[in-house]
Amino acid sequence: MSKVPPAHHSEKWTMYSLSSARQQVVSMQFLSASNGLAATQHTVFHFDGAQWKSSSLVPAPAYIYTIAPIPGTQSFLVSGSDEHFRSLLYKYSYDKWSQLPSPFSNYLVTIHAESPNSIWAAGEAEIGFYNGTQWKLLDVPTNYTPLAIYGRGSSCAYLATGNEIYQFDGKSWTIIFST
Repeated sequence: MSKVPPAHHSEKWTMYSLSSARQQVVSMQFLSASNGLAATQHTVFHFDGAQWKSSSLVPAPAYIYTIAPIPGTQSFLVSGSDEHFRSLLYKYSYDKWSQLPSPFSNYLVTIHAESPNSIWAAGEAEIGFYNGTQWKLLDVPTNYTPLAIYGRGSSCAYLATGNEIYQFDGKSWTIIFST
């Protein structure tokens, strides 16, 4: 049975089961204690504060790498790849999947959605910002693979690698932490 990390409620940990499928959880994000998402390689689950429910399977041949809820909507983004590791990007909204055009040549490792008009994504040697209409691709400021990204609008973002954290000011990336 697939398990996710326990939820923390007033110093008490509770373990929740996702399903009887033996799949590893590959990504998880929460907007609140009663609105969370977790993904296995082929399925996305929603947590409503009491239980996990699965969505329909992501369209084949996608393999999920990361998910991102879009605040203020009933939608979320799923990044994955096909069997040749080409980037695939899907939006799930109101029980329907739609494939979105992806300017990325490699799969995405991390996505952060502030709103439908402010989405940051990063992967193998690529970073992108989506303004609701189109993607703008940016150079990765390091040789390390981006592992996490967080952004507020088009002119403020943070990028983490295994060894560094960078800040984007709308024009360039500056290293703000290094191990």
